[in-house]
Amino acid sequence: MTAGQAGTLCAKEHRTGQSAGDTQIGQPTVYERSVSPHWYVTILAENEFGQYYQECVLGGPESNPEWSLTQGTPKDQMTKAHIQQMRTQNEEFDADH
Repeated sequence: MTAGQAGTLCAKEHRTGQSAGDTQIGQPTVYERSVSPHWYVTILAENEFGQYYQECVLGGPESNPEWSLTQGTPKDQMTKAHIQQMRTQNEEFDADH
């Protein structure tokens, strides 16, 4: 999967999934990740509550992508630190967090 394919898949997933009805106002920004899955994608969007970033973590082949995460993050929480964490770590859920 290329960066462009990852961006397109993420945008489509958000348009048809739980974010359907929200308006994507930005183009996908695709980041390479140092861990698997390989791609982290953000798309600026807005809904009745304001602007936020749609996010995806995915990899594998375009024809059968491996989805790790689809979520939305408020615009004011999309910091360089958040992006760096998303590029280098997978979400781990345990009792210590």
